[in-house]
Amino acid sequence: MVVDPADPRLVELTKKGDQVAFSQLVAKYQKKVFNLCFRFLNDQEEAKDMTQDIFVRVFKGIKDFREEASFSTWLYYIACNTCKNKLRSWRSQPYIDSLDRTIETEDDEMTVEVQDKSCPDPSKQAEAGEIRDKVQKAIATLNPEHREVIILRDIQGFSYDEIAAAAGCNLGTVKSRLARARLELKDKLKGVIQNG
Repeated sequence: MVVDPADPRLVELTKKGDQVAFSQLVAKYQKKVFNLCFRFLNDQEEAKDMTQDIFVRVFKGIKDFREEASFSTWLYYIACNTCKNKLRSWRSQPYIDSLDRTIETEDDEMTVEVQDKSCPDPSKQAEAGEIRDKVQKAIATLNPEHREVIILRDIQGFSYDEIAAAAGCNLGTVKSRLARARLELKDKLKGVIQNG
């Protein structure tokens, strides 16, 4: 990941209370943080809420940011830890993900319907979507440390050094976790790509 040379100036201004500078940092990193949260949590609404929570934490804590690492590394460190904490709080709750789930309203129940989006080749897009969903669900079953390194390296494209800084561990641990995570993920996805 390339460090933006504008970040240190925006961080400096944000530390002085400049909300416009902070808004620029949010605009630059919001989509990436959301993507990271979604990969961790496998839930769009939770990922949106978590993204907002992360940026609130960043704004409140930016005065303590010592700039020993890049802003983006510090941001992803906060994001990863926040997501891992959320996962820990969910451990006792069952995971439910169904297209035909019902929602109770004041008067009755309603079934969640999936929107039909037209595309040039619906069958290929559906197949690709199914594979993507299976991969995402497999990632969601990894333990938080394995999920973190897979997301940061294979999805976000971080270097090993950046992952070590974001995860708060040494380089050897990152490489070891990544190797184990890839093997575990490969095992979980056996036949998915070939069989669709």
